[in-house]
Amino acid sequence: MATTSTPNKTRVNLIPRNTTNAAGGLTRSNAFPAGFGGRAKGRIINGGTGPTIAGYIDLFGTSTADGSAPSNPPGTGSIGDDWFFIGRLFGAGVAANGRYDLQNVVVGPDVQYICAEANGNTGQSVTVEAWFDAVPSITGT
Repeated sequence: MATTSTPNKTRVNLIPRNTTNAAGGLTRSNAFPAGFGGRAKGRIINGGTGPTIAGYIDLFGTSTADGSAPSNPPGTGSIGDDWFFIGRLFGAGVAANGRYDLQNVVVGPDVQYICAEANGNTGQSVTVEAWFDAVPSITGT
């Protein structure tokens, strides 16, 4: 008899909608469990005056031998040795009032925790958001 596996999906807001990233600033999310992996997406919206240089959102992951939470979670200083770069959500421009849905990044099951950092915009603040469509569990029948 064959078995069927169904991924259970859930959306995690890494950087909540309508979060402002100041010009030259950095906005970092908390660490969230990545489950069996998933797909990360993001959006940047410029204000009435676009930034001089467009922003982007970087993704970081961590994997520990025992599956425990990282010892230096984001938001407590530098990313640190427990974290590695997964990819960059890019594609924003500098147009006034521009709305940019960024390239997505697939995150594999080897990543145990994920976090996001909005960065790069200069000259003007931008509105950012990032989310992760995770597969926290798989149901088999």
